[in-house]
Amino acid sequence: MYAAPPVSVHGTGGPAWRALRVGLPALAAGVFCAWALAHAELPPLWAAPVALAVAVLAWWRTAPVSRSLAWDGSQWLVDGHAVELQLMIDLDRWLLLRVRAADSGARWMACTAGEVGAHWPLLRAALHARLSPVPAAHV
Repeated sequence: MYAAPPVSVHGTGGPAWRALRVGLPALAAGVFCAWALAHAELPPLWAAPVALAVAVLAWWRTAPVSRSLAWDGSQWLVDGHAVELQLMIDLDRWLLLRVRAADSGARWMACTAGEVGAHWPLLRAALHARLSPVPAAHV
């Protein structure tokens, strides 16, 4: 078995990825505030402004950034830097990847079929392929 062929793609993760990155913190803040308000016997509806403020802040902080993801046949590169890449969720037309660089912690990256275009099958093949040593006869 041989390694997947090289592939290089660019993308931001799409609008669904940004909505998720905005919606989850806003929802968490809203639920926590509603719980705290209910515990204090105050109307939980007062949590709505907090959730809205967190959503606005998250929207401002999560501007779409185009990233380059490449498989060169032996290693994964993100924006030209070697990384360890793990496929966490594969929804056929949307992928969630965990990216770990040697000098930093884990980061998350999403890819969509719409952004990647014709390279989508190659990207998925490279993500699902397992590297195996080349047989001695081929060295």
